[in-house]
Amino acid sequence: GYIPAAYGKRELFRRKVEDSLENDSIMYESYLDRPFLIALHKVQDDIFGMHVCSNLIYRFNLVDKTLHYCGRMPAFDKEQSKPFHCIIRCADLYFFVPFWNANLAIYDTSKDSWAKIDLSRLKGFPYQEGHLPGYFFGACLFRDQLFLLPFGCRQLLKYHVRTGKLTICADFGKTILKQDDLLFHRFAWVDEKNIILSCLCSNHVVIFNLETNEIKISTVGQEDYRFSIVIKYEDSFWLVVKNKLSFLKWNPDRGYVEEFKAFPKGCSIVNDKHCFDSANVYVHNGFLYCFPASCNMAVKFDMKNRMAEEIESLRFYCQDTELNREQSTFDGGIREQNKIYLHYQLDKILEFDLETENVYAYDRIVEDSDSIKKWKKDNMNIFLESISHGDKEDERRKEKSMGKKIYDTVSGFRNR
Repeated sequence: GYIPAAYGKRELFRRKVEDSLENDSIMYESYLDRPFLIALHKVQDDIFGMHVCSNLIYRFNLVDKTLHYCGRMPAFDKEQSKPFHCIIRCADLYFFVPFWNANLAIYDTSKDSWAKIDLSRLKGFPYQEGHLPGYFFGACLFRDQLFLLPFGCRQLLKYHVRTGKLTICADFGKTILKQDDLLFHRFAWVDEKNIILSCLCSNHVVIFNLETNEIKISTVGQEDYRFSIVIKYEDSFWLVVKNKLSFLKWNPDRGYVEEFKAFPKGCSIVNDKHCFDSANVYVHNGFLYCFPASCNMAVKFDMKNRMAEEIESLRFYCQDTELNREQSTFDGGIREQNKIYLHYQLDKILEFDLETENVYAYDRIVEDSDSIKKWKKDNMNIFLESISHGDKEDERRKEKSMGKKIYDTVSGFRNR
């Protein structure tokens, strides 16, 4: 039978690519070899993460300590950097909190289906294509409501899980925080109705009531201090200063602040962007375990004796000469009971045992044959989709060109 030329070329290309699936002729690039993952989330024996510059999803198995490729998140821009930076689960739903994407993505495990909520349709939300430095970094669940915590934008949004209603419940552009470049990274619970947020670009701490939307803003520490994270411990809050080697203990009820600067000899920071990685500070047995961003060592801070000491088992990794000191040594991590899984800059996932302080390193490389074959097929489909998109663009260009010719011809008749 007759086969249209365009279809025939596409089929010929498809067959050639399918033939190449049996060998290694397709370049892996950074998608299988040392993929950099964000939005880490644990499900049973796996830690899931997204590729930093695409919509590809991976899983790190905690049993055999191997990395696997899962597939593509459908219906989202595949080449967008950091589309989502946080994943929150509510029953059968997984919420992908938008960072450089203007959509709240939702995956329903019971239906194996995806949905997206376009934030740009919300009146008053400052949507802008390519908006920098990112919309939201974190989120929290309160009853059947998801609160999106602002990072680069000024608005705190609330999404009602049951009704799908989306509202702006706080506007920090109307507070003293309106001049901050960035707002919040993480939060801690104050009680069952209130959360506390530390500011990334000012020495302010915010208590937000999830039931009434009431905002209380306090000034803590020196004027030039900026905070990585706030953690509740016993009856006080501990603030990790991100631009200085310092810890603050703050009790809002008693109204006092204590500061501690007793760090190990030789401890220093390369830049004042982040001393410690704000996604990697954990409390265990009365210690704050802090893994570095720009600091040259990992430390644990004794909250009773007010002293910090180096975690010597991580010295090799924190002082490797190949590290790019303009980037974070550890960029993201996740806790599983007494184990911390750290996303190390130099091609590894490190397992740190909080009890023994032993460290185990695992290659961040996808090696199993099923993952490799699936990635190749997905890569082929992406390429074919781009060809199809290109064909449509070409048709649109032809139509536009033809329309201009018709217009010029008619105008010529009209001017005679």
